[in-house]
Formats: sequence, structure tokens, C-alpha cells
Amino acid sequence: MRMKFKVLVLIALAAILAIGSTNVFADAPRARVQDMHRTWEMLDLKFMLSPEFGLFTQPNVRTEHYRRDTYDPKTAQTSHNGQPLGVWFLELYTGFLYNLKVDDSLKVTFGADWYFNGSPQSDSKNIHNTRNNYPYEHAINVWAVPSYTIGDFTIMARIILYNQIFEGNTETWVLRTNADGTDGGSYRRGWDKSEEYGWAMTTRALVGLEYKLTKTATIFARYEIFYGTIADNETRFVPDNEQSEDPNKTTERNRDNNESRMAYGDGGFAKIGYYRNRAYLGYSLKLASNVSFINQYVCETNLNPNFDPDGLTLADRTQVTSIVHYVFIGASLTFNLY
Repeated sequence: MRMKFKVLVLIALAAILAIGSTNVFADAPRARVQDMHRTWEMLDLKFMLSPEFGLFTQPNVRTEHYRRDTYDPKTAQTSHNGQPLGVWFLELYTGFLYNLKVDDSLKVTFGADWYFNGSPQSDSKNIHNTRNNYPYEHAINVWAVPSYTIGDFTIMARIILYNQIFEGNTETWVLRTNADGTDGGSYRRGWDKSEEYGWAMTTRALVGLEYKLTKTATIFARYEIFYGTIADNETRFVPDNEQSEDPNKTTERNRDNNESRMAYGDGGFAKIGYYRNRAYLGYSLKLASNVSFINQYVCETNLNPNFDPDGLTLADRTQVTSIVHYVFIGASLTFNLY
């Protein structure tokens, strides 16, 4: 009876995810700046050289199926639906891992990897030709995953130091003049050679709970936050070749003192502070001793780390900048080479 109940729970969760994957694409107005619906496919390949040490590579593809433009909660007006980006985000992780078994209940997995992502854009033949808004990125991830098992339950956590290394991903600011000749502010346009390279670090912290329904099926719930810890210095301060009254060239750049209209941090290489969270709900099936299938729903909330309810601009007063819904499907294959 207990086994039948667990199987029914798994079937019910699978049905909820299947129904959610269709309802997610419904055009329902919400008080959010943007609303995107995407699928996320993952293939994880592990090559274990010993029970403890292994190498891995993991390609990912994200595809956008729906995009809703800005919704104004004050006027309850929603602008027209945006054009979905289609295949818009490609990822590749390559690195190593080490499994440390403390005892039968406690295990810690350590790892590091090189990470690449690219965003193909319709106005460019390849991502290296599009010099704006992060067409591609390299990063080094260093991470640890402790887990503790009690009966059929497993409590786990994950810490990732996400070190972004930017190349050719900068912008210039251009003045805008209104039709009546008044100052229309500034907007991003183009690429600035002097800020071609950069480095920033985000700390990602995740906690999760897993429950083993059967010998082959596990359900899980997880929650993760992204906190910008280190920003690229060039995008936050006036560089040496820009005019400034500060002899040490440490004046923080903004729209008012940014004479050359270069990127100055807000919307630059990286955000500082709490800027994103993700909630995960799903299940995994062990199809063979070395093959696992993963299906989950991921809700990503992107936040404004500089939120100020009394701010002068609408951007400052906007706390949630976008909500992204993912239906995630993945497979993990392990090859024991020892």
C-alpha cells in the first residue's frame, strides 16, 4: 500500500508539471515588468575516474516561447506581446568533481568548472559580432554541495562562486533630444573598446529537500538566491581616460557626470546585491544504474538590487523587473572508467 501511494504521488506531480507547462503559456496579465515562458534542456555527462573523482561536461539549451511586454499595475494596461526569442541561450559547463563521503549519512561534493554561455541574436551572424548586452560570457565556477540523508529524506545545500569574465560586452550612452528640443535623457547604444574586458563574482546559495518515493524515483523542492558580491571596477567608476575632477579617478559614474556616456554599473557588467531568486519543484527517475531523468518547474524572479519605493525614476521604484517560467527537462549519464 505504501509503495502504491508513493507511485501515485509521483504520477500526480508529473501531471501537475505537465499541466503547468501548458498553462504557463497562457496570456494572463500580472503586475510585473516582463513575463517570459521558456523551456530548458540539459544533458549531464560524468566520467568517473574513481568512486571519488570524476570529470564532467554539461551542454544546455534554453528556448523562449512567449514574452509579454511591460504591464503597468497603476493603469492596469498591458502592452502588446513581445516577440519570443526562440533559441536564445546556449550553455556549456566543463570541469571536475570530488565526492567526499564523511559517513553513511553525510556527503560533500566539491567541484570547479569552466562555464560558457552565448546568446545568438537575429541581427548578427554569430554572437561574437554583436557587441552589446552580453552576447557571450566566460566564467569559472567553484562550488560545494553538502547533503545529509535521514531515512527517505535528504537535506542538501549548494554554494557556487560564479566568477564572470566578460569580453566585448560593453556599451556607450548617447544623449536623446525630444522633438521640442528638450533634453530626453540618455540611452544605451553601441560598444566601447576601452571597457572590453571585465570580471565580477556572484554568490549563489541554494537549499533543498528531497524525498525518495521509490528505489528509482525522488521528488524535490529547492530555493536559490543570487547575490552580486564583486562588480567589475570599470563599469562602476570613471576610468583614467575620462575627464573627472577627482584626482584619484574614483568618482562613481552616473548620467549627470558621465560625459562620454559610457556604461557605469547600473545595467553594466554585473549587479551588486540580491538580484535574483529561483524556486525549483520536480522529480528525478533512475532509469538505469548510470542513467537518470530529471523534470522540474523553475520560477525565476529578477529583482532590482537598488529598489527604492521613493525613488525619482520608475526604474528605481520597480522592485521585480521580470518573472521567467521554465519547464526543465534533463538527463544525466555516468560512465565509470575505473
